[in-house]
Amino acid sequence: MLRLFDPDLAARVERAFGIHISRSPSALAAPAFAAAAAGEHVLATIAVGAEVLAVVRLQVAPGCRVQGHIVAELEAASGSRILLLDGGDGPTWRPPGTTRLAAGAVLVAVIPRGELGRFLAWTETTVPTAGNPRP
Repeated sequence: MLRLFDPDLAARVERAFGIHISRSPSALAAPAFAAAAAGEHVLATIAVGAEVLAVVRLQVAPGCRVQGHIVAELEAASGSRILLLDGGDGPTWRPPGTTRLAAGAVLVAVIPRGELGRFLAWTETTVPTAGNPRP
């Protein structure tokens, strides 16, 4: 076992010595730290190779950008996958892309590390200002 802090060095050691798995503790800890800073939305982080995914639980806020849109639009906009949708009539695992998102629906999704902000922007209500109208 060798402790490496640089993800690039960890990848080079993996290739040079034919090691099938190498991990940088810093690279693994960073998403968990960021998830804790993001608050209650992030349930877990998962390292998949060099990528880090976040598992999040959010509620569709009334009047938010995604309300009335379909699951496929939210997934495409954020690079996410909706795993669970509970619109009040019971949970649906991996809902069809054509499912409409209603206010109050609870989502559990897997999101690439850098897309949490975009996902939140779609699901939370923002108050438009005169100089910053909502799209």
